[in-house]
Amino acid sequence: MKRKTSGVYGLLLLLGGLACGPDRADLVFRGGGVYTLDADRPWAESVVVDGGKIIAVGSDADMAVHIGAGTDVIDLEGRMLLPGFQDSHTHPILGASLEPLCRLDDATSEEAILEAVAVCARESSDDWLLAFGWRSSLFLPEIDPRKEALDAVVSDRPVVLIAKDMHTFWLNSRALEAVGVTRGTETPRGGVILRDPRSGEPTGALRDLALDLVIDVMPRPNAFESLLALHATLGEMNRLGYTSLLDARVNEREMAWAYRLLEIAGQLDMRVSLAALYEPQQGLAQREALRKFREDFDSERLQARVVKIFVDGGTAMGASASAPRANGRPSAAPYIDEAALAEVVVALHADGLAVHLHTLGDRATRSALDAIEAAKRAHPDEDPRHVITHLVHPDPTDLARFAPLGVTANISPWWAFRNEWTASFLPTLGPERERWMYPFASLERSGVRLAAGSDYPFTPLDPFEAIEVGLTRRDPADPSSPPLVAEEALTLETLLAAYTINAAYQLHQEDRTGSIEPGKLADLIVIDRNLFETEAESISEVRVLLTLLEGEVVHRGESL
Repeated sequence: MKRKTSGVYGLLLLLGGLACGPDRADLVFRGGGVYTLDADRPWAESVVVDGGKIIAVGSDADMAVHIGAGTDVIDLEGRMLLPGFQDSHTHPILGASLEPLCRLDDATSEEAILEAVAVCARESSDDWLLAFGWRSSLFLPEIDPRKEALDAVVSDRPVVLIAKDMHTFWLNSRALEAVGVTRGTETPRGGVILRDPRSGEPTGALRDLALDLVIDVMPRPNAFESLLALHATLGEMNRLGYTSLLDARVNEREMAWAYRLLEIAGQLDMRVSLAALYEPQQGLAQREALRKFREDFDSERLQARVVKIFVDGGTAMGASASAPRANGRPSAAPYIDEAALAEVVVALHADGLAVHLHTLGDRATRSALDAIEAAKRAHPDEDPRHVITHLVHPDPTDLARFAPLGVTANISPWWAFRNEWTASFLPTLGPERERWMYPFASLERSGVRLAAGSDYPFTPLDPFEAIEVGLTRRDPADPSSPPLVAEEALTLETLLAAYTINAAYQLHQEDRTGSIEPGKLADLIVIDRNLFETEAESISEVRVLLTLLEGEVVHRGESL
């Protein structure tokens, strides 16, 4: 069985042009539960791999003819073989760049955040102090942490605290000064600069598109260190059973080139789709650049045929809803008004580019559907496979519109349990509207194709934790907790399809991956138990024993 050169040492060798690889070998899996995701043959006992492809699927007895002197035979011993998982909405480069920052994940109060920042300040001599992972929900109902609180802890250099949701920054006075955010700074459309109601001075919190004011100035991670961190993150994804992904926000060409360098080095152990970020302030002036981006990144493992568009914000306060908030205040306006969004989607649709539309609130989701409908009406022969993602609270009357428009609903199953994130929406929605939070089962009943993504690093990468939540709508760390709208739970069959064949469809590769069928690439995983014989509350404990990409071992556990 082919095995990839692994680790940073192997990467550096290959970057230096010193790599060589072993010959390929045939492989047969037998003696286990093979769940194929092939509608014509959902189950099998044995799978034959040769030259990186699946060449036969069937019973142990029928596949025995393929076993010869040079065949590597793996006896599954009752364990399970699945298609490789595909994370159809994730952010590996962003996660890799945040990994070395001061971490605030464990802080459960403002005081704990400030204590952690103080520790980081003592241990770091960097010109800027950057930290990640604080919970904006700690400051509800208005996310308004104060610069003065940070100043009391660190006042000698700029401090930027990046919230776990990645849509809110908390700055001290030195950081606000460094990025030039003052009382006179104009708030960008789609952004929020929190200000003191009396003086108009910035209080220290910025949200959504206002973050660009900070990102353009704050220090960037070292490019080589980021490359190695990305390689490590992709290795972790292989360990969890992923063989394909969509990087759902590529806002700089350097991010795409990090993947390209790994590909050149022979170390891109993943099929990667890149979603170029649409910049609202540039409008259709960026249309040619988006087409050029697709042309520049079009190889076997690296493609760029998707454009990411934020229709509304990334927090409960930034979600664009049709009704006022529960406290009577108006809901957030969308990033892009309905007419402008339709114009953009029609143009990108005509270019054959798929749009990946971020929506949280029902107004944003309806606007996204209207834009796609306009594009289909203007250019009915084009089918770029548009996607609406997140869908925290769509209007139930809009669910039936997805399937006729061919829209894939991209879901993050891990989100759908009672936690600080879901609780943050109740002051906005009001408890009576909770029923339609994450209506995954209702979408499926409406005939909608569901594809699943992790949205890492906002939420964990582990697909088995997410599958457990999708099945139970409960906290995987507390199976006895009350479910979040139990009637919207999904079946195991649906969730596995969302991570495999449906995600492959979204990523334009269902003819090559996503199911175990003869002629498809041998992107396969072996897990330590049969999921269909496992209690739902135990699925988060599942471990991946082997991950193959085109028949090459990119992860192998100790017990296989």
